Amino acid sequence: MKKILLMIPLIMFGIDYYSYKDAVKKAKELHKPVMIEITSSRCHYCKWMESTTLQDKEVVSFIQKNFIPVRIDVSKEEIPKGIEYSMTPTFIFMDPKGRIIKKIPGAWKKEDFFKILKEVKE
Repeated sequence: MKKILLMIPLIMFGIDYYSYKDAVKKAKELHKPVMIEITSSRCHYCKWMESTTLQDKEVVSFIQKNFIPVRIDVSKEEIPKGIEYSMTPTFIFMDPKGRIIKKIPGAWKKEDFFKILKEVKE
């Protein structure tokens, strides 16, 4: 029972990710940008950001409201054609037509990442 209760906050504040293919369709339908998180299961900084910044309820809420989020784990999945990165984590923001708006490498604290999200949204 304790394990179930401990998992509830993760479910409540986690980001609902789409597959890349579904995200591209959804972005066109809703006229929202796509936020692609390039991550790896072997990446310490990715794990840190996923357990801190990307669990913050304000960040999660902003992402869910303003973006179509995608997470691609390069240790398990292939990168879609046209998507390039040099390190993990990397965040790539695309407009609904698939054009890259901004590419942000590295792990970010909540305050800094939230500023980036707001800049991209504008």
